[in-house]
Amino acid sequence: MTRQPHVHRQRTPGLGRRSLLKGALLGAGAAYADRLATPLRAWAQGSGLPSIRGQEIVVVTYGGKSLEVMQADMFPKFEAETGAKVIGSGGMDPAKMEAMVKQNAVEWDVVLLGPEESPLTAQWLEKLDYSVIRPKGIPREGIHPYGIASDFYSVVMVWRTEAFKGRETPKSWADFWNVQRFPGRRTLPRRTYDIVELALMGDGVDPKQMYPIDVPRAIRAIARIEPNVAKFWTGGNQPLELLLSGEVDLAAVWVTRVQDPIDKGAPISFTWNQHLLAQDIVAIPKGSKHVQAAMRFIDFRIRPDVQAALTNQVPIGPSSRDAEALVRPDRRRYMPTSRENLPLGHFRNPEYWIQHLQAIDALVRPLLGP
Repeated sequence: MTRQPHVHRQRTPGLGRRSLLKGALLGAGAAYADRLATPLRAWAQGSGLPSIRGQEIVVVTYGGKSLEVMQADMFPKFEAETGAKVIGSGGMDPAKMEAMVKQNAVEWDVVLLGPEESPLTAQWLEKLDYSVIRPKGIPREGIHPYGIASDFYSVVMVWRTEAFKGRETPKSWADFWNVQRFPGRRTLPRRTYDIVELALMGDGVDPKQMYPIDVPRAIRAIARIEPNVAKFWTGGNQPLELLLSGEVDLAAVWVTRVQDPIDKGAPISFTWNQHLLAQDIVAIPKGSKHVQAAMRFIDFRIRPDVQAALTNQVPIGPSSRDAEALVRPDRRRYMPTSRENLPLGHFRNPEYWIQHLQAIDALVRPLLGP
């Protein structure tokens, strides 16, 4: 393989793994959050806010079980409290959102974003009003001028139990990459910022030493495993479908898609070791026609009780530290940010990827097929 240029930048300051494992959320808004002290003291639940009764907002996520739960429980609760109706959609696409903003034809009011996918800036998003939005229990690193962390999700290693019956199961991404010791077809995510970090852990990189990304090493690791990959998946349901059909034996999967099949007896298992953690951001596309109602929904969405209610049904980690006590003990095993699971994870650094995604993607994407 032709050696690719090394994409190398200075380590982003202040984003050590140690501080993250104490519960901090990554983000670009820490300095901004320092200026929130006065409004934080002044907030009172619903005080002086105009009515949004009768308004209708469109909330767009990536779908799956979490959207099903929101539509069944969260959205009706918001409507009961405020009189505003929520239309939920699972078709989140940052490129589509940005096109709407450019064309001044925004149809969405609240979106779920990975900060790596669309920078949290005034170009694309409305500035949040922190006299309306109250981030109770959310560390300042998760509070941004143009978005706020709503939860954590993880990519975990999953395998078919039948394929490993009577033999050792994989325990790390290095095991996943070891096709001699752990034979079988694989599936991996096509998203560059996922596959690159998984590949580096698979090649033996200590997660504490992940940044700056060694792109040539990641490319070599991806090329090495590619003959054993049935598919580089693009949708969250695809790896589960491949596992349950027997087409693959090992998969990297969003943990949000794992709980339901296991609860229903699906012959799969997974490990929390080296789970790849990232934060989801709720934000308002620039040009939304219902900004005030969208602000009120975001305030509702990040409440500890609302986050815990979602986590009780979907394996995501609340961004509010006040929510964990409200999560049922039997659901904490599926929670990426629980006291037991958090120390086993590796946080993806969104600031690094915002700066370098385009350059790295151009080098990695050709390896992943059309």
